[in-house]
Amino acid sequence: MTIDRVTTCTGCMMCLSSCPVNAISVKDDILRGKVPWIDYSECIECDRCIRICPEVNDVVKEKTGKVYAAFNKKNDAYMRASSGGVFACLAEYVISQGGIVVGAAWTNNKNVEHIIIDNLKDINLLQKSKYLQSSISKTIFLQIENALKSNRLVLFSGTPCQVAGMKRYKKKYEDKLVLLDIVCHGVIPGRVFETYIDYLENRYNIDILSFDFRHKDRRMGQYLNKITYKKKNTMRLCEYIGTWNMSSYFYTFMMGYMYRESCYQCKYSTKERVGDITLGDFWGIKAIRPELHRRHGLSLVIVNNELGNRVMTNIMKSIEVHEINDERALADNPQLSHPCTKPNDNEQLMQEYKKKGYKAIAEKYKRARSGRCKSKCILLVKKIYYFGK
Repeated sequence: MTIDRVTTCTGCMMCLSSCPVNAISVKDDILRGKVPWIDYSECIECDRCIRICPEVNDVVKEKTGKVYAAFNKKNDAYMRASSGGVFACLAEYVISQGGIVVGAAWTNNKNVEHIIIDNLKDINLLQKSKYLQSSISKTIFLQIENALKSNRLVLFSGTPCQVAGMKRYKKKYEDKLVLLDIVCHGVIPGRVFETYIDYLENRYNIDILSFDFRHKDRRMGQYLNKITYKKKNTMRLCEYIGTWNMSSYFYTFMMGYMYRESCYQCKYSTKERVGDITLGDFWGIKAIRPELHRRHGLSLVIVNNELGNRVMTNIMKSIEVHEINDERALADNPQLSHPCTKPNDNEQLMQEYKKKGYKAIAEKYKRARSGRCKSKCILLVKKIYYFGK
């Protein structure tokens, strides 16, 4: 077997970091996402990439530990977050200890990549949910390894498959590498989101400056899209805000379409976790502890081992936290028990997408919206600001 033949590849790119002769590069397939590509003229057949692949090899998982409902006590940090803002507290602690934090950030209005920060003012770059796959470069892996060799604390956050790849460093740096996995629905390849932005820009004659999947509005709640844009050839900066089902891309994501094939058979969608700490939305809190419900979101925090517990202990003063012992605490996050179900017509949509581009997704969304989705939509709020004349 060679690494480019692994059908369940998640795109974690640990193979890229392991190759001693740089024979592996990244191929960006519009439907499969980022996958490894081998230059066989350079390959020395050392099999390091196969030995390190978390999809080929077993990955040690942690049994679910203590479960908490929590949110950041600082209201500005809480409102900047997609959920309860606990990640910001974890990042602040690690940076205060001279460490680094690794997480997904927008590199422009279309792409998400993992970056490294060691300054408190940059934490906001890693906050917020981004519903497309983040890429991780070989340089990032090298910087992480150098930091660990220098005895610096490292917090790595990502999807469970990305975290599973990072487990390779645990044997050497058990107490210095803190792994944080998120409760993940699945990921849509990044190039699909790129075509979505291009579609919007061309259709409405605008330049999109930023896209926020989980904007919080004090009147409308938390599950809102916010698009900041300007009309072409003008200085007007505008914002559109609307519910998730007013975005054809977000609707596609929420309905489970267009994910990487590995997401539909994800082996990390279980209560046993690969991270020291697991973060997600505490969707079921209203039924269990209604007095803890917060309109703008509450974090589900699962502490999976002793290292996770030590880190959590150090941020307790920064968060409002309640331990939840109810067995229903995880029930409203189905990806803690099974992978997302592939829609019956997913393959059809993917083939249409190959022919028509993003127009195929827009047409499917239009058909869906004319039915059950239409009654649930909230009208967009439009705000216009003027810069210059």
